[in-house]
Amino acid sequence: MVYLIQYFRALLSAQRIRTQAFKCFRISVSFLCTVLLLCTLPWTSPKTFAESPDLTTLPLEELLETEVISATHFAQQIVDAPSAVSIITADEIHRFGYRTIAEILDNMRGLHVMRGLDYSYLGGRGYGAPGDYAGRILVLIDGYPAADNFFSQIYIADDGYLDTALIERVEYAPGPGSAIYGNSAFLGVVNIVTRKGRNFDGVEAEVLTTSNQDQEARITGGNRFDNGLELLFSASVFTSDGRSHEYDGGDVISSSDRQSERFFLKGGYRNWSLEAASSILYQDNLNTITDFARQSSDRNRFIHLEHDAYLGRDWRTVTRLYYGDFQFEGLVDDQRFDVRQDIETNGSWYGIDSKLIYLGLAGHQILLGSEYRIDQEQETQGQYRTIPEDEVLDTYKFADNGNTFSLYGEDRITLTPTLSASLGGRYDRRHFDKYDTTQDVFNPRFAVIHRPTEQLSLKLSYGQASRFITPEEYLGSEEIEQPSRVRTTEFVAEHKTYQRRLLASLYRYHVDQLPTYTREESNTIRGAELESEWQWQGAKTLRLSYAWQHAENNKGADLTNVPNHIGKLHFSTPILNERTHASLALRYVGERKNLTNGSVDSYTVADVTLTSEPLSGMDVSVGIRNLFDEQYDHVSYDGNQDGLLAQDGRSIWLRVGYRFQ
Repeated sequence: MVYLIQYFRALLSAQRIRTQAFKCFRISVSFLCTVLLLCTLPWTSPKTFAESPDLTTLPLEELLETEVISATHFAQQIVDAPSAVSIITADEIHRFGYRTIAEILDNMRGLHVMRGLDYSYLGGRGYGAPGDYAGRILVLIDGYPAADNFFSQIYIADDGYLDTALIERVEYAPGPGSAIYGNSAFLGVVNIVTRKGRNFDGVEAEVLTTSNQDQEARITGGNRFDNGLELLFSASVFTSDGRSHEYDGGDVISSSDRQSERFFLKGGYRNWSLEAASSILYQDNLNTITDFARQSSDRNRFIHLEHDAYLGRDWRTVTRLYYGDFQFEGLVDDQRFDVRQDIETNGSWYGIDSKLIYLGLAGHQILLGSEYRIDQEQETQGQYRTIPEDEVLDTYKFADNGNTFSLYGEDRITLTPTLSASLGGRYDRRHFDKYDTTQDVFNPRFAVIHRPTEQLSLKLSYGQASRFITPEEYLGSEEIEQPSRVRTTEFVAEHKTYQRRLLASLYRYHVDQLPTYTREESNTIRGAELESEWQWQGAKTLRLSYAWQHAENNKGADLTNVPNHIGKLHFSTPILNERTHASLALRYVGERKNLTNGSVDSYTVADVTLTSEPLSGMDVSVGIRNLFDEQYDHVSYDGNQDGLLAQDGRSIWLRVGYRFQ
């Protein structure tokens, strides 16, 4: 019996199934938060802000002048950003038929997405650990970190917060972002900018069906009223009968009865804005190879209130109050031992983030900020019971909470008309209450940008980022390990004309102070990326990208699930008329190491999408995924004996939408 209990304790770590019910929101904001809020409230009349352009109608040259915020806290043009920023706009999302955030990211330069039975996992720039909930790329929704506070998990598939129809653009800034955004911005930052009520100007309804028995429905409404009030709401539901893959010997791995629900609300009035979102996912999984049957549910939600004001001609403040929580409930049946495991995990957090921007010093754009966050709950508990007797074998509970205080600053300096620099840094002080432990980190970042001509931009940057260990990772430990750290150097060259953009980058990352469970002291990552983009009259576009990366540990061994080569091609053109488009997406992922130190074959997947507006207000899309029915695998802990999980073959989907105005 002792062996059985020990076995299932180890199984908890391997399965990492989670979570509990929501708790009531108990506000106990500290004196510091109050002072920060009072200092940043408006004491002068608000200023009217300029309208943002419609990205879907811009030619390439103007699109390259679009302001992005993911590379730094400042809005800036793509060519002036200190890293190799990539953007996918709402128009591309529509024309290529991307249905989830995971699909969008999987089609961006240098990124690759692994799909397991339960979740999708994001990899890039030398990182691709399968089954690791806590990715190393921070995902923001309108600047708000969208991960939970127990696993630091980002939800990017049908479990995510957003329908893709709500997205204005997705910005990806590779490289360390901790100097600006803090914890988890380790290897890059993805910022998802949502659309506004004026983009819909009415009510939009949409339904989708697929040959894989997926069904989806969405209703969205939005408007901007004469008094300046702007509202957007959206609700959707997704259901799937799941997938089933049979392996040699008759073993079956399947997922079934998958259902998700989403709700999103966004409002703005003058210099105030409010945003709230929730998502719920229910799923069942079966693996006859390991004799595991699992049922689980994930619930996530957040709300934040933001105030943006000018204090005189050269001073500006941005203050955000936020709250978030999540809930997970899991049930695992291990048929080998006739034992059932119940797991509940929950978390909640709230805080305040305040920024002060000064533009009165010639040649400088100065930002000073502070953030105080309280992780109110970080708890997991469960029990092991016999089947079918329902006798309790063992119970466990772990709970922690903490807080993080941060100070950060940045200065964008114009040295000459062709030379500029960006200097920033962030200090984070994290306290773990259960262990009465405090950790301090400081992360600097420096970049120099030279524009010898109007078309050419050269960028050289150095940065450092840190990542605090998550409760899932220190669960059961006697002490808190030091934060992981990465030091990076990158060179980027960009050349743009009215119809063409060329980009090349070289980078080197060194990661150390890794968690003990990795059994590695450090990782070294080297890589190069190339991207070329063309846009012609008539909305015809072509984008080609290639990424080479090599990642190894301190012993010289390759890291798991890091493909050396990633190539992508995206082509879209009008056909018949300007309201009908055909789009082709090709993704190549090279050979990579699996969980048993073997290798996984490379694969190439082709997707085709046809979009049309046959009637005013009506939109019809037809997509074929995996056009050539490529048989390929992803590395996954939910896979077969080699750690491989078969992916979907060819499928067809149809989406019909109508806008009522």
